[in-house]
Amino acid sequence: MNSISFSPNGWTDQELGLKWLENDFAPMSALRNKADGWRLLILDGHNSHGTYRFMTFCEQNCILVLCLPSHTTHRLQPCDVGVFGPLAQSWKAEVNLAARNFNKINKYNFLVHYHKARARAFTPRTIAASFRKTGIWPFDQTAIEDAAFEPVLITTTQAAQPVPSSLPSLLEAVEAVVTVSTGIADQITPTGVPTIPSTLPPSNSAPLSSASNTTPPEPSPCSHITYTLVDFPLPIPWRSSRAAFMAENKELRVYCHRAKQQMEADHASKNLMEAENHRLRCRLFGKTTKTKRREGGSEARHMTARESIEALGHDVWKTLMVNVYKEMKEGHKAKALLLKERLKAFEFAVKKMALAQRTSKKAVGALKKALDAETLRIAKESKAQEKANEVREKRVAAEEKKVAAAEKKAEAEEKKRKAAEERQAKQEAAEAKRAAARAKKEVANAELARKRALAAVKAGEKARKKMEKNQQAANDTSEENTSPRRRALNSPEKTPIVTPILTPKPRPRPRPRQRGATTILPPPWSP
Repeated sequence: MNSISFSPNGWTDQELGLKWLENDFAPMSALRNKADGWRLLILDGHNSHGTYRFMTFCEQNCILVLCLPSHTTHRLQPCDVGVFGPLAQSWKAEVNLAARNFNKINKYNFLVHYHKARARAFTPRTIAASFRKTGIWPFDQTAIEDAAFEPVLITTTQAAQPVPSSLPSLLEAVEAVVTVSTGIADQITPTGVPTIPSTLPPSNSAPLSSASNTTPPEPSPCSHITYTLVDFPLPIPWRSSRAAFMAENKELRVYCHRAKQQMEADHASKNLMEAENHRLRCRLFGKTTKTKRREGGSEARHMTARESIEALGHDVWKTLMVNVYKEMKEGHKAKALLLKERLKAFEFAVKKMALAQRTSKKAVGALKKALDAETLRIAKESKAQEKANEVREKRVAAEEKKVAAAEKKAEAEEKKRKAAEERQAKQEAAEAKRAAARAKKEVANAELARKRALAAVKAGEKARKKMEKNQQAANDTSEENTSPRRRALNSPEKTPIVTPILTPKPRPRPRPRQRGATTILPPPWSP
């Protein structure tokens, strides 16, 4: 520790906690953090540490904050377990030493004496033993027994199970003679059944429904109560037959089934007693007012987690908003006074208006009567005018209907005339198309005939040329012949040339077919 701080009331607060973190813990632990990793800070959950600025600084400087569970610091906090006790003893010794030397301890020399006591108590060995005893370091889950975390049965509202005072149906109490001289209890039973030593304290409470109605006998000064099993089968000799052992096994199974039923009944009765005990403890020790729930509950908390830091920031915001509300409340008080004055003025104005309204009520009544009469007259006139308008509108509507009917008739006649003209134009156009098709066909036929004639002429010319060629060849060969007769026969002047002329035969045009009164002409493209 290199710094000393104080607060106005003498108790630590949030500002001192933040200064201790920034000026003492962070720089001192940073010097020992050679690996430059996260540092662990274990706190007891005091309000001076659980602030938003405190946790934000820890998160920014890689400090992991772990908050101990509530009401466990007497067993989990190393200072409470192994440091404050030696400190108290050392301080007591220092005070006694100052008293023997007639030195009065006051606020001027308090730090001097406290430093001496602290130096003797806060040794590395004591601090390491405190961490080891709490199981923090080295980490040991068995350092604290489980019984230490059980609730306090004196004031807790958690149910505590009482011990039943009546005997189950499978047990029977017997009285055993005690030999006072030797101090050994000779357990004597009339049947020789194994006995169970008494572990149940005597009680005068009423028996439960699951227990038998038999009550243990009152013990005498020289007797001791033991318990035997009711109807428990006796052991058979080890040389018995197989059937005997099977019979014994069957009896034991039946007895176990009875024991199971008895245990179920006892368990049900204990559950009822536990519920009743819980109800009574809640009535006796339960809190009537609901305390403010602390963020995180009573469990261990990771204070540098994002959720915890956001919750602390929300608490800071609520605190600031409370101050804002206080400031707004003061402003609202002044506004409320001003509003109250304005309300009074408004009420006075309302009263004045009410007085003026009462004075003018009569005039308003007379005016209302005159207005009603005028309204009635206007209503009668408007009704008469409406009737005249209705008659005029009916007449106009009738005339409009006549005009509309005439126009409709004219439109229908015009449509018929246009339809007839269109039909006649279509017939003329169709006739013109058919005539054009016929003319086109005749031209095509004439062209075809001309082409055929030309082809015939060309064929005749070709045949003539071929015949001339053949004749010339024959003449060339006939010059060798000496017969004048053959030469005369082969002369081209006496050989006639026949040129066939092919003329196309006109095809008859089919007559139109008659079908009823309608003449069906062939299509223009038909041959």
